[in-house]
Amino acid sequence: MNSSTSWRPSEIIIHSQVKDDPATIFFLQQSPNVPVKFIDSGLSKHIREASKLISSCSGLLNKIMAGKSVVYIAPAEDVVDQFTMPDGRMLCPHFDRLKLASNGCFYRCDWCYLKLTYRVSQPYITIRVQHDEIKRRIQNRISESALPIMFNSGELADALSLKHLTGAMRAFIPFFGQSGNGYLFLLTKSDNVDCILDLPHNGHSIVTWSMNNEDVSRKYEIGAPSFERRLEAAITSLSSRISGEVAEALDNSRRLRYRMFRSLRDNLVWPPALSGEEFHQPWQQPLSYATPFAKHPPKHSGALAAFERDDRFGRF
Repeated sequence: MNSSTSWRPSEIIIHSQVKDDPATIFFLQQSPNVPVKFIDSGLSKHIREASKLISSCSGLLNKIMAGKSVVYIAPAEDVVDQFTMPDGRMLCPHFDRLKLASNGCFYRCDWCYLKLTYRVSQPYITIRVQHDEIKRRIQNRISESALPIMFNSGELADALSLKHLTGAMRAFIPFFGQSGNGYLFLLTKSDNVDCILDLPHNGHSIVTWSMNNEDVSRKYEIGAPSFERRLEAAITSLSSRISGEVAEALDNSRRLRYRMFRSLRDNLVWPPALSGEEFHQPWQQPLSYATPFAKHPPKHSGALAAFERDDRFGRF
């Protein structure tokens, strides 16, 4: 399939502590002829100063855009934690984060909160290596709980867009498959799935695609794979029984939204009786798949029939 594996950074900065780490070496092997600089400090000020691309820019927007081409390879510090909202400003779910990357996406979506969150101090892409140490920390967290734990790897990054360079999912999907109560959650706009389809996930990896109508995506999700490529990636992954669900992103047009859901309906076969509980626990009942963009899709039943009945999707 047509996956986003051609992107390479324009500049790589490496913390000297991890210069010989296997994941660092792998990243460099996948990025030949890219300028590399080693530094002894992990302070954001020193990283920005080490980057010729960022330090040569004037203006906040130019630094943000330059940072999309700069990768900083860092030690595994503060890589596993729990997201909480300690006050009453908003109602927000608490979850465990697996921060394999921060600002970890080279797409240039107009509404992305990452580029604004990191706009001043850390406009570059941060990749964390030392995978064995990260696994140890994950296992420690799992051992603290008698209940299953979902680790969100897509809170501060696109969970799949850089995996052809990092090799991280080839390390962590099998790890979670044998972890007992650990589950890996991957939120993505990427179609970069070829490198994970053959992995023994054992139902412990859940991939969620953020989807938008093709017209909206083309205009506002610059650099991200098209709606069709994401849908094809989802279908390919589901046929390999990596559990998946499709999340609707911002789209204010009822007509465009209706067209998007019709495309999803015609290409994915949902379980006959999809309850709310099953939808929120997709690893227990993964979606199956239909031939991509089939002219004669199979008949649907259960929850998917709501696409035809529900006025929220409009009548046109």
